[in-house]
Amino acid sequence: MYSLSWDNGIATNNETSIVLTEADVTNFTVNGVIGGTTYRFAVRAKNIYGWGEYSTATIVVPVDKPGKTETPTVALSPLDATQVQVSWDLPNEHSSPITSYEILFMTSSGSMV
Repeated sequence: MYSLSWDNGIATNNETSIVLTEADVTNFTVNGVIGGTTYRFAVRAKNIYGWGEYSTATIVVPVDKPGKTETPTVALSPLDATQVQVSWDLPNEHSSPITSYEILFMTSSGSMV
């Protein structure tokens, strides 16, 4: 039997304290983690004599890309009809500030630049 514990992303040291499962399995999936949050996991085994010590904690930080941007608004500039203004609502940053955007335009040949 194995006991898998974690810190639920809230520990301030290397201790894990919340038991996720105690079962005769060697893998377990944790759903709903938050990108950019540090999680610590540790496991221990049990035999007829009792529980062994926990392993050294393994640390993982899930990545979380920004949300999809909505369709941009495109309009001719009211000051110069040879200029196009493009604007968009900010997407969900999720776990990290957005540092840049990539803006592509379709040329008359259909390629994106």
